Amino acid sequence: MKKLCLFLIFALAGCSGFQIKDDATTNLLAYAAGKTMAISINKVKPEVDKELTSEWVDFMERNAGNETVQPSEMMPFFNRCVMIVTAYEFDKYGLIGDLTMLMSIYGGQTNEVGQMTTIQPVPYAILKTFEIGYANGRAVARK
Repeated sequence: MKKLCLFLIFALAGCSGFQIKDDATTNLLAYAAGKTMAISINKVKPEVDKELTSEWVDFMERNAGNETVQPSEMMPFFNRCVMIVTAYEFDKYGLIGDLTMLMSIYGGQTNEVGQMTTIQPVPYAILKTFEIGYANGRAVARK
């Protein structure tokens, strides 16, 4: 499933040159990425979930009511999440790569150490869909 999601993201956004907005395909990809991340994190290193969830809640509350999340919010949030995941030294499933691929749909680019350097505004609705996928993945992993 994870490989299929990555393939679809790459096929739709990688070299195509078109910008994907808030549509059914992007929502599906956001949901699948969220679910896959939650399952992986909660199966391998569940203690990471608490810290990431805290960051997520703060981030979403700051941006509630906005149609899009601006780069000035998205980039620092992404970079904090990268630091959290890498601090636990367990990213054997390539979760940072998955996040990077999802954000590439919105022009997200990272430097050699995985820090995001640029991105276009991201629809808030896409982030909410990712959140739903993550919540469902967490529930699956904790069974």
